[in-house]
Amino acid sequence: MPDEPEIPPPSPYIVREFNDRGALWLLEDPIYLRDLIRILDAPLANSLDFTRAERINRSFIPADLQKQESDLIYRIPYLTGEAEVLIYVLLEQQTRPDRLMPYRIYRYRGEIWATEVRE
Repeated sequence: MPDEPEIPPPSPYIVREFNDRGALWLLEDPIYLRDLIRILDAPLANSLDFTRAERINRSFIPADLQKQESDLIYRIPYLTGEAEVLIYVLLEQQTRPDRLMPYRIYRYRGEIWATEVRE
């Protein structure tokens, strides 16, 4: 029997990133995002118009010029059309505790608001 080609195992990076990347892939559809928000805050979810959800660019270049990326940001209007909300979904799979995580989240949120102010 001829030698079978050796198939390399999956990259540890792909396997390690699957949980948060897979969830983000699902949440790119506003209907799934709506369902998640319903679990967390049903009255809020029921008052938003997910058919007009707008995905916001998620790449930021801070002052130190190192690219950072938040996960998912949506601008979603209320059904009344009077206002809108920003919904930010951040998923991080950590292999060990990161004592700087609160600071990182603070910076991500700051970049979102800074972008809103500039626009």
